[in-house]
Amino acid sequence: MKLEEATKEELIYWIELHEWKLASKLKGFEKDILFYRIQKNSKEHKELFARYSETLSAYIEFLKPYDNISIIDIPKDVLNKGVKLERELKDLNKKLQKKEKEWSKYNKKIDEILQI
Repeated sequence: MKLEEATKEELIYWIELHEWKLASKLKGFEKDILFYRIQKNSKEHKELFARYSETLSAYIEFLKPYDNISIIDIPKDVLNKGVKLERELKDLNKKLQKKEKEWSKYNKKIDEILQI
């Protein structure tokens, strides 16, 4: 059986059963998990930021031909696409902010553990 195939309950049972063997390892458990979460968060943030940058570039390029043109003179389909891109940027920005809050929370906890 692989570790991934065990249920949460089974994993907890096994850890409790072998706690005395794992005692020295469990002292670093929280730190190790937080470092894992930070790495995962950083990877996800990097991917989101890349998507945000690409979308922002696409938005800027898409609207560039309409610089100095009154909004009334911009075709409706162009405005609709611009709005769609703006919504996508807003959504990505919210996700980025969430990742940044998570990162701060994890790092604050790491600082507490390491007493920095």
